[in-house]
Amino acid sequence: MTTTQPPAPIFVVHKHDASRLHYDLRLEVGGVLVSWSVPKGPSTDPRVKRLAIRTPDHPLEYADFEGVIPEGEYGAGAVIIWDRGTYRNLTRRDAREVPVPQALAEGHVSVWLEGHKLVGGYALTRIDRGGREMWLVVKMADEAADPARDPVVTRPDSVVSGRTVEEVRRPHHRGVTPSRGTTMTGRLACWASCWLTLPSNSSSNPPVPRRPTTMRPALCASAVSMSTAAGLPSTTRA
Repeated sequence: MTTTQPPAPIFVVHKHDASRLHYDLRLEVGGVLVSWSVPKGPSTDPRVKRLAIRTPDHPLEYADFEGVIPEGEYGAGAVIIWDRGTYRNLTRRDAREVPVPQALAEGHVSVWLEGHKLVGGYALTRIDRGGREMWLVVKMADEAADPARDPVVTRPDSVVSGRTVEEVRRPHHRGVTPSRGTTMTGRLACWASCWLTLPSNSSSNPPVPRRPTTMRPALCASAVSMSTAAGLPSTTRA
């Protein structure tokens, strides 16, 4: 009798031109996208440590979003899917795998990314769990490491549409009505607006909920309970 293996969890990196340009690294964990804002973007050089600020968890359907968050909404600005793919857990202790939710709670998780631009091991380590939970993201020294490569600079476009954030944003600056599906509206905008109710000085994260079977308008009312309690700097909206 053959057993069906569950699909590999996904990761996505959004390039987000909000109040400041930054990159949002998101890992599928327990039915949501656990998220960090990485101001300078991920590196492929193991010698480089990049700051990663923990931000609220996002619903899984946000992984497919590329377009413009309208002015007046939280995080307003252009968003592209800079990279995406699947990942596997590399976190070990005493030769045993540490589940990702446990690893996150303990402040250190290692994953192998299989993306279009990012491939190989990456380690995330919490360095401060105050009101704004700070982590470091570092490329592991493996066969996929490449100090000479800088995809943040050389590959600025979306892996889905081939567009840059400037091209995504441009029609809105000209007053052109965007095509259907390029503006965040409805449930996702509703969910995003709930971020503002998150406490900014809490140091604990609630348990990650199970993946919902449907996305209902009621999600906005429950977003606080499914989000992390880490604060979000005003200069790096996710």
